[in-house]
Amino acid sequence: MGNASKRYLDELLKEIDQEPYHTYKRTEPMGLTVSPTKNKEREKVPEGVHFGRCYGVVDIGHQNTEFAGQKKIKAQVVLLFELSHKMTDGRPFGHSKICTLSSHEKSNLHSIVHALTGKKISDTSQSEFQLQELIDKVCMLQYSDNAESDYPDVNLGPAPTGTKFDAVNPNVIFDCDEPDQKMLENLPEWIINKINARIKEGEEDIVEPQYTERNPPPPTDAPPF
Repeated sequence: MGNASKRYLDELLKEIDQEPYHTYKRTEPMGLTVSPTKNKEREKVPEGVHFGRCYGVVDIGHQNTEFAGQKKIKAQVVLLFELSHKMTDGRPFGHSKICTLSSHEKSNLHSIVHALTGKKISDTSQSEFQLQELIDKVCMLQYSDNAESDYPDVNLGPAPTGTKFDAVNPNVIFDCDEPDQKMLENLPEWIINKINARIKEGEEDIVEPQYTERNPPPPTDAPPF
């Protein structure tokens, strides 16, 4: 790694250290090696059903989000999966999913947790579920082409009980509360960029509320909240 990249990561770690967030506890991490894929055409996962193993939970802090025209700041994590199907160089295909830390029964995180563990986090408070419980859990991922996107549609569901999976990637748990520099250096660049773009505590860059007919703005004489 060059000196410029090293300085960038050092500064990023200093920023992370100043901002304690979050809901899950970090277990002892192991480094993740990601081979470079620059100047190569990205291989596509074949259509069909593949087994997958969750090997990574990466805290990316609070992020600007938008859904149905509504902009909000939400705490998010990236879940990393390795697939049973291998690329031409022998490495497993990978799948990643950005999830908001929400225990709502319709949230992506709720459905993934239920598929991997059988638990419904909507039945308990979010803080009582430790996300590292997802590590090493096996699921089924169904890939189908999407004519309107460069990316396939992926549906995640539970694997049959007792399914065996030959793990390749070492497990990764990255927590912004306790950043590990070696692990940070080995994360994919797009995840590092997400961590760098997180909303830091005390920043004034707060997203303005989006008003609709069902969610009108408060009267001008309303007290501050």
